[in-house]
Amino acid sequence: MVLLKSCLIYLTSNKECSMEYITAGESHGPVLTAIVSGVPAGLAISEKAINSDLARRQSGYGRGGRQAIEKDKVSVTSGVRFGHTIGSPVTLSVANRDWSNWTERMSVFGEPPQDLVREVTPRPGHADMLGVLKNDMDDCRNILERSSARETTMRVAAAGIAREFLAELGVEIYSYVVSIGDEIMELAVAALLQGENVLLSGGKATGKNILADNLAWLFRRPVYTVSFHVNTDSSTLIGTDTFTGGEVRLRRGPVALAAQYGGFCILDEINMAKNDAVAVLHSSLEYRRLIDVPGYECIPIHPAARFIATMNYGYAGTRELNEALVSRFTVIRMPTLEEPQLCELLRANVSEASDENIKRCTGLFLDLNAKAVNGEISTNSVDMRGMIAALHLMTDGMAPKDAIAVSITNKCFDEYEYALVRDVALTRFA
Repeated sequence: MVLLKSCLIYLTSNKECSMEYITAGESHGPVLTAIVSGVPAGLAISEKAINSDLARRQSGYGRGGRQAIEKDKVSVTSGVRFGHTIGSPVTLSVANRDWSNWTERMSVFGEPPQDLVREVTPRPGHADMLGVLKNDMDDCRNILERSSARETTMRVAAAGIAREFLAELGVEIYSYVVSIGDEIMELAVAALLQGENVLLSGGKATGKNILADNLAWLFRRPVYTVSFHVNTDSSTLIGTDTFTGGEVRLRRGPVALAAQYGGFCILDEINMAKNDAVAVLHSSLEYRRLIDVPGYECIPIHPAARFIATMNYGYAGTRELNEALVSRFTVIRMPTLEEPQLCELLRANVSEASDENIKRCTGLFLDLNAKAVNGEISTNSVDMRGMIAALHLMTDGMAPKDAIAVSITNKCFDEYEYALVRDVALTRFA
């Protein structure tokens, strides 16, 4: 309450008061820095909270190989004492782990290496050309190091200070996907708000799991995931006996944990569930909202708990869900991604890939998906992760035909299917 009063006084007594920030640092330099000024004294600052925002920035689709190198952790080097601001500017810094690979090319002092290659081609959609002209440079590297998406790291870190300030005033900041396809997000949110569970059905690479994760984030609920396969049984879902402290106790599984803590339980490929697991889902999703665990007391399902299931649909031989289980969900059909959207998806994940290879991988994915729908092949080769892996291998120098072979074709262990997939791949990657 004392801090809240001080924040209100700060806002009302200073007509021109404002928090401002400035960032510094290069994408491949030793460190990125942000200085936030105008921060009132007494504000609690959490490095853990800022690091959580930085981790969210690095997660999900649309990230290149750089994200696998960097594990961003913020350091607060001024303006904070014993976890609270002291009224002076707050300095934040994040080290670049990739700096170790660029010490000669990005050295602060000294002479450039003799084998240094200048960047002479500005990137489209970036500030490279404008910066070169403005500063009379002959090396785009000097500009792209600053106009890199890496610079957003410190914007996120600085925003963490503003988030802490607004939280004291009862204001929360969050983001989420507003729509996927034809108002898919709105439909799912409406169903969940009404207490319904949601089944997302559709073909491969339609964003089912991404949507499920976004829904959990939007509702600020913990996530518990079950990936169904032939060995998934009731104990996998509810839990197993464990001997602890001299007695047998229940070590709860993901369904029981979601029920206990009001989390979102994502049931991935629910149509792969066998009868034992289906029986558990029937009881867990009925109106009584109780999980009956033999040998233990019933587990009540938290009012905030929701179940989001996903299943591939439209392929020959795909297992159908029984009527009783389907009736426990509201069903949302995910729209099929067309060629332009698939190209965009691949480009977002492998930004350095050539347009030609992205187009060929997209075409191959659509070809294989069509054959899977017709029942000519299984869905083993209809693999978006495999396509992304193949593009990474191509950009690293592997021959496209070989990259497709190890990432897609060789995943078919039936000789007849292998031959079919290989022939389809050769039409795109001869």
